[in-house]
Amino acid sequence: MEGSTQTTPAEKPNLEQAPQQIPQQALEKVVPPKPKEPSPEEILRQRITTLVGMLIAKASDLAFELSTIECEKVQNCSVCLKAKEVVKVIKELRNEFSKLPQSQSA
Repeated sequence: MEGSTQTTPAEKPNLEQAPQQIPQQALEKVVPPKPKEPSPEEILRQRITTLVGMLIAKASDLAFELSTIECEKVQNCSVCLKAKEVVKVIKELRNEFSKLPQSQSA
């Protein structure tokens, strides 16, 4: 029978056979892999980055306050002098952070 589209019993799928294994790559396309949990080091790095960001913001506030002090003795005030030292270090830190790629510093 030429041109016949009938299947012979050997060509029919056997539904009683065990299902075939699905390749891992095909499964990943259908079901994405579970996101990797961050390591303790990554969690710590993120926490430190957040804290340093908060410190920079507070130091910026302090710098504005220092620049508006209207006291004759501000140049000799030990609290003001120490605060200026802190602001200088924070400024350096901010400049270094700005050099990092955004994914690392955010």
